[in-house]
Amino acid sequence: MQEWFHITFPLSDPVQIFLLTLLIVLVAPLFFKKLKIPGIIGLILAGILVGPHGLNLLANDVNYKVFGSVGLIYLMFLLGLEMDLGGMKKQIMQTATFGILTFAIPFASGFFVFRHFFDYSFLSALLIGCAFATHTLLSYPIVRRLGIHKNAVVNITIGATIIADTAVLMVLTFLADLAGKTKSPGIYGISAALVLLIFLTLWGIPKISRWFFKANKGDSQSQFLFVLTIVFLSSFTAQLFAIEPIIGAFLAGLALNRVIPAASVLMRRLAFFGNALFIPFFLISIGMIIDPGIIFGSMATLQMGMILLTVGLFSKFLAAWITQKSFRMSGIQRNLMFGLSSSRAAAILAVLLVGYRVELINDIVLNGTLFYILGSCLVSSYVTDLSGKKLAITEPIPKETYRKIPERILVPVANPETISSLTNLAFSIKDPGSTDPVYFLAIGTEESMLSEQTQKNFKMVFHTAEKLGFEHDMVHPVSRVDLNISQAILRSADELMASKIIMGWSENTGTDFLFGQLRDSIVSATERMVLITRKIRYLHLKGKIFVFYPPFAEFESGFDDSLLTVYHLALNTHRPLLFAGAPNAIRKTESFLREINPSVEHR
Repeated sequence: MQEWFHITFPLSDPVQIFLLTLLIVLVAPLFFKKLKIPGIIGLILAGILVGPHGLNLLANDVNYKVFGSVGLIYLMFLLGLEMDLGGMKKQIMQTATFGILTFAIPFASGFFVFRHFFDYSFLSALLIGCAFATHTLLSYPIVRRLGIHKNAVVNITIGATIIADTAVLMVLTFLADLAGKTKSPGIYGISAALVLLIFLTLWGIPKISRWFFKANKGDSQSQFLFVLTIVFLSSFTAQLFAIEPIIGAFLAGLALNRVIPAASVLMRRLAFFGNALFIPFFLISIGMIIDPGIIFGSMATLQMGMILLTVGLFSKFLAAWITQKSFRMSGIQRNLMFGLSSSRAAAILAVLLVGYRVELINDIVLNGTLFYILGSCLVSSYVTDLSGKKLAITEPIPKETYRKIPERILVPVANPETISSLTNLAFSIKDPGSTDPVYFLAIGTEESMLSEQTQKNFKMVFHTAEKLGFEHDMVHPVSRVDLNISQAILRSADELMASKIIMGWSENTGTDFLFGQLRDSIVSATERMVLITRKIRYLHLKGKIFVFYPPFAEFESGFDDSLLTVYHLALNTHRPLLFAGAPNAIRKTESFLREINPSVEHR
């Protein structure tokens, strides 16, 4: 142990360890980006450099292994949380096919090569086949950074990963029974436990979460801690059932997928903490387990690593190629599936360590696995980065083509009884990808602008937005001194370049006007979309959105914008869409929804 200026290496002080890790997370991706190398590779290589097999600045002890395990669990949780469930249902056949192939082909390849070419025992070849079949979605942060994490191919690969890992778990259970050296609940026990875990997670977590979020509206800190607790409770429950904790974390993400709004502050915080801290810690921990001295110090180890890498990459590519040909996918989609599913990390090492302890494999295979992990991570990152960029260019998000002007929502507020409802609707129809705030307009005389009631109205807006999970900077209060309310609204809409105006509607409108004189004058004087609503309660609770079309609605000039607004409403509130009325309008709606590949159910 060396000591420089009262600093011992490897570092043992928590402040020093955390500081060095943060410096790596900050500097490594920026440095390797200059070299046009994916940041993920930079973090892995940095882990090798500072780890116990490099400069020995950090020890791969229990404390750091905690960070790595937490990062992997959090990565799987984000996969489930950000998954396009609507698209997943449409691609169930592709997902099942790729899941079976990406397990069966690598498993059979590994078993055949080591059983017949290297004369390994039956049980040893089975174990190595399991190691080939499993993979870790190490490159998922790349597709998320490129904005294609909800693409159909990414969804297919995520679902296939869960299928493959579950199949590996079943085979390992069978292998443990055959070996008779470890206690195992058996395949039937594992199957029953998995079904019970899925039921408890997907049925229980949404109910508990809705109750908690409703009881703690506006308390963002408690909501964030609650979600973290749910994630690790689900992972721990999976461990109790003898199931990999990453499966429990993934199921927790699926359970919360329709509970946490896509554009909410809570969702942004969950993604931020994962991408900024937890996942980088996991990537660094992968690098720290790799020992270049062992890999390159023995020709036998290097040859074994090359064999493992070649068979593993070829079998994963073959699975992606067969899936591509079966469902007429493009070469870019095939490469992205291969890139995401080709990386191996801690899971393969854990599988082989079990075999090493029960003397099913030798040192050469175990050490060669380190080369396999390094090579597969490098290949996966490069292929995912290249194919992801091509996919992002060739398949841009279609919904942007319907956006004629940037979305800006203007909400006139005056009646305290409708403010909460109007604010709720404004944020529910807001484009999740838009960073513009919602503008709330108060109109009156100079005295009324300074009155206590006007200030209370704005406070109510801020309070409602906070309860919905939005920060104060997403609310932009505007005041205007004017005696003509309709003209003040129209002039404010022009000055702010608003694309939508939301107004409340009372039943007492008289007989000469449809919505009342004020609202009718706004509708007749502007080409902007005007949404008129009655008081709405519990917009984010479960239910359906019914859309009724009058004859020839599809010929209205704002029809496409209205479809996009309804789509955002369904997306943000996690409600299915039901359409009725004019058949031609419904057909155009279905075509629109197919084009933007929504995450909402519709019929």
